[in-house]
Amino acid sequence: IIMALSALVHRAAMGGSSEYAAFNLGRTPNPDVLAQKMKEMAELLGQMETKEVEKAFDALAVFDTRRIMNFMTMMSSEVLTGRSDLAYGTRVSSASFQAKAKATKEEVKPEGGATTV
Repeated sequence: IIMALSALVHRAAMGGSSEYAAFNLGRTPNPDVLAQKMKEMAELLGQMETKEVEKAFDALAVFDTRRIMNFMTMMSSEVLTGRSDLAYGTRVSSASFQAKAKATKEEVKPEGGATTV
């Protein structure tokens, strides 16, 4: 109940690395460490021949293949924005859950198009 009430008050997508461990059901790795390991893996995959990757994927269980497909969909939605051709389905971007920022005086434009200060 406390978690649900906190989510209502927080009013944003939950589960980021800056959230409490209780919300994430555990600790998440630092984004810089994760980014470094992801880059290393991408470089190694880039060095492999397509047939090698196909053979490795063919040996995976169905649920592992689906996890890779979900990962690719998430990456195309959250990291590689504009590359929906790499996705295997649809996903609502976490940016959709962010609170809308209020416009400041400098950002408000009258009907004539000029910016007011």
